[in-house]
Amino acid sequence: MTHYVPLIPEEKATCNDVRPLLREVFRGLHPQPVLAEQLQCEQNLNDNKVVNVQVDQWIQQHELESEEMKNREEQLQREYAKRLALESPTDELPSEVASCDSEWKERLGIIRKRLRLVNISKCEVRLAFQPPSRSELQLELLGNRGMTVTSGSTLKLRVHFKPRDVRAINDELLVRVSLGSAVSVPITCYMQPPMLDVIVPSAHTLFSAWGPAAVVHSADALDLGARLLGDVHRVPLQMHCNVDHACFYVMSEEAWCSFTVDEVAIRTGVVVVGAFSIRPALWCGTRDGLAVCRAPSAGLRTAALRILSSTAILRPLNLVADAITFSSEHVSLQNQQRSIDTDTEATNAIRVEPLRGDVAPRSSIAVHVCVPQAGARCGTRRAVLMLILTNVPRESLSPEYEDMIISTETIEEDELPGLSRTGVGKRRVASIVHGHVRIGLEPHRDAAAAELVRRAVARRRVLCTAAAL
Repeated sequence: MTHYVPLIPEEKATCNDVRPLLREVFRGLHPQPVLAEQLQCEQNLNDNKVVNVQVDQWIQQHELESEEMKNREEQLQREYAKRLALESPTDELPSEVASCDSEWKERLGIIRKRLRLVNISKCEVRLAFQPPSRSELQLELLGNRGMTVTSGSTLKLRVHFKPRDVRAINDELLVRVSLGSAVSVPITCYMQPPMLDVIVPSAHTLFSAWGPAAVVHSADALDLGARLLGDVHRVPLQMHCNVDHACFYVMSEEAWCSFTVDEVAIRTGVVVVGAFSIRPALWCGTRDGLAVCRAPSAGLRTAALRILSSTAILRPLNLVADAITFSSEHVSLQNQQRSIDTDTEATNAIRVEPLRGDVAPRSSIAVHVCVPQAGARCGTRRAVLMLILTNVPRESLSPEYEDMIISTETIEEDELPGLSRTGVGKRRVASIVHGHVRIGLEPHRDAAAAELVRRAVARRRVLCTAAAL
């Protein structure tokens, strides 16, 4: 044999003619190729002599079939290359969390990233891995292919990242190959620190559900607004955090300075500081909450809180609320004041839309006054409407407003989170007359209608006179 082609070609070498390689491979094989065995059996039947079928002769006789097999192999290689090109590259594989069959990994906060190694050479290579040195990173080999990768094949790996603290980690995965130089895969990962946002609804969405007008409160002071003395500040909150691996705990400034934990707050879920109460006291991720203040006296009140996360990050939060007494300047009426007499018939014919309503703080409302039935008599007529404020806390009214009170009642109050121990379950509210609105109207008929009425009355008189005669 004159050709000795190595089984593994050298680097950058091409192997166009595979016949010498086939001769070297099939020469010592037993059994021989199927076609060679058939030819050998035919010759044995003819002359009962064992004739060695030359492999060179078999290849030359079936050279056309070999060429067809070669073309088919090249076509399969092209299709496989196209399929590899359509798949996502190694650096664009999406990260994945633990699957449903391994819930314990999801609870522990393990994040996984897949890595695919593709052998683009024309020879088979063996791989050896040096895993990352950090204990937070673990390497997993997928599949049962082993550490040997043939030409055009892939090997999939999976890197597990289990964070333990808020710290960036830079490491590398070293891949050694049997042919060529080693490949270093850099690894950069970090655990996102818990970013807590306190979302508060604005004045326009205060009476409705959460909407686009909700405000993300990033300051350290949360203003609950100003309310009448005896009323309750109730502001819904949303403690929003994008990650679920961090827990938050709300504690008072006094407990923080004295290094104590309020067991009652943990058991009930409500932190009470003076006249303020806030919930929740302990949560993970995102949770809806409520801030409440019931001031026993008029004035500005504050409460200092601390929000401590499980990653040892501290954030201060101050609650501010103002309790004020009632004043006539809180509600203003814009109308034309005139000293005129009133008419009972005109007052009964007036309709006000809306008859009852709520006005949000620092806002206004328009009231329409209409007279569908002005009456049968013509002329100027006048009426007076009263503006009555209801559900005004009795303790917010000073003695100078005693004459304006028209009724007083006691209502049941909703339970205050954390403040029910004070015994406040009922509230006295009053209805007061805030102001008067004078309205003037003048019904009249047009000239044509008045002439028709005058003629009809004159004709009726004539007919009545004729009947009497």
